[in-house]
Amino acid sequence: KILVRLGVKTIDDLYAAIGGGDLRISQVINALQKQEVPEEEITPEVQPKDRGTIIHALLECFYRDYRNLFSAALTDASKEKEISALLDQLLDEVFLQHDHLLQQSAPALRPFERKAIRKVIEKTLFLELETARALSTPLLPSHCEWIFGTEHVKPLSLSLENDDDILIQGRVDRIDVSHDGSSFLIVDYKTGKSIESIRKKIEDGLHLQIPLYIAAVQKLLLPHASALGGLLFAVMKGEKTSGMLKKEHNEKSFSLSSRSRALISEEEWEDLLETSFKYTRDYVTAIRNGNFSHLTSEPCKYCTFAQACRRGTS
Repeated sequence: KILVRLGVKTIDDLYAAIGGGDLRISQVINALQKQEVPEEEITPEVQPKDRGTIIHALLECFYRDYRNLFSAALTDASKEKEISALLDQLLDEVFLQHDHLLQQSAPALRPFERKAIRKVIEKTLFLELETARALSTPLLPSHCEWIFGTEHVKPLSLSLENDDDILIQGRVDRIDVSHDGSSFLIVDYKTGKSIESIRKKIEDGLHLQIPLYIAAVQKLLLPHASALGGLLFAVMKGEKTSGMLKKEHNEKSFSLSSRSRALISEEEWEDLLETSFKYTRDYVTAIRNGNFSHLTSEPCKYCTFAQACRRGTS
């Protein structure tokens, strides 16, 4: 954990940084303090991906450590001042933990970046409060950055005919749960400028994340609770407009436009889940058989392996 927080990428990098020998903590810290970010790697602003990491960390810290304060603010609006005052302390802690990400941006712009991120977090929290106050049975944050498929939590398992089961791991940004624990909702933070509807993508097998996360929480974490759906939360805009949600709970446990394509019937819900499971099985079968055919003519935008891809981006 210490190595991750200090931003060391690999043990080899660390070993080289301290010149070999025993890996003592004092040596690690001294070596890292001497390292400088190459001038060509410094960019004027914090990279969008790094900004997203920091925003995720801030929201996780708040809902993990101050969930009771958030709940109290639902019925006592004066608590909002306490939340606002608390944000500066959280910013100090999270920015220190992620200093290695900020080191690659222009120093003169970092105070402005901090101010902008603070504004986003405050807007997000107050929007959540405002929405929850208007609902009859609101769901409140219960689990943040829940990880499955590790030594502590089993993976989501999908059976595969005539082959080994598919074992899936993942990290869910947030799980909101009703007061009595009878229902839950997945929330996935997005820090990009815009979010496209995922309904058609789920139907076409191009978005499996939300359906598989819902299945994982239902099976591994909250087996006795009813799943109400999954939402994409565009935190930069403060919008929740995309996802898959059971429409009979709209304006009760969440709030979307009645015309939103994210709202679906119980029958459509089951169909989307089964469609996602089918595509997952098809993809894994193809991968195990060495078949990596291109499924779309559209260029990849954010793939980690873009430089190794054989498909052009034009």
